[in-house]
Amino acid sequence: MERDMTTDTYEIDQLRDRAEYAENLIEPMKRAAFWHGFFAGCAVLCIVIGFFVTIRKARADDVAYYPSPRQFEIAARVASGEARGSTDMAIAAVCSVMLNRTLAKRRGKTIDAVALWPVQFSSALLSDPNYTVIMRPRFNRTKAYKRVSAICATTVRGRLDGYLRDITNGADHFHSGPVPYWAKGRKTVAQIGPFKFYRLWHKTKSLERVHADPLGMLVSHAQ
Repeated sequence: MERDMTTDTYEIDQLRDRAEYAENLIEPMKRAAFWHGFFAGCAVLCIVIGFFVTIRKARADDVAYYPSPRQFEIAARVASGEARGSTDMAIAAVCSVMLNRTLAKRRGKTIDAVALWPVQFSSALLSDPNYTVIMRPRFNRTKAYKRVSAICATTVRGRLDGYLRDITNGADHFHSGPVPYWAKGRKTVAQIGPFKFYRLWHKTKSLERVHADPLGMLVSHAQ
C-alpha cells in the first residue's frame, strides 16, 4: 500500500517542529550551564586566592610577632629581673605586657626592643641592681631563668596561637609597690600577685584573634 505523501510531509513537518522546539529549549540550557560553570569556577578561584592570602598574612604575622631565640632570650632575661621571685601567673603577666606592647608597636616593634626600651622596665635600667644579674652571660643557665623562660614561651606562643587568654585584659603598663605618677588616677584593669596592671594605650592591638592568655606587660617604672 502506498503511503499518502501528504501524511508523510505532515509527519516530517511535525518532526522538524519538534526538533526546533527541542533545540530552542536546549540552547538556553547550554548557555545557563556555561555561565553556571563559569561563575562556579570564579567562586572557587576566589576561595583559593583568599586562602593563600590568609596563609601569607598569617606567615607575615608570624614574622612580625614570633620572636627569634635571641629576641626571646633578652625578653626572658628582663622578665626574670621583673618577676622571677613571683608566682607563675605574675611572670606570665609580665611577658604578656611585653607582647601587648610589641603588638601595639609602640616603644619597640620586637619583643626584645620592647624589653630594653629606655626607662620602661626597671630591671633593664643600668642603675638597677637586677641589671647586672640578668645580663650575666651564664644567667640563662640558671634555674630562675629557665623557669621564667618556660613560662614566657608558653604565654607568648599560646596567645599568638590563640589558645590562651590575656589575663591582664590588654594591659601595657604595670607596677608594684607605691603608686608611680603615671598610674595616679588611672583605672586598674588587673591585679596579679604584687603587680597592678593598666591599659594606658587605648589602641593597643587586641590579640583576641582568639587571644587569650595570662599575660600583661609589667613595667615597674613604665611611663
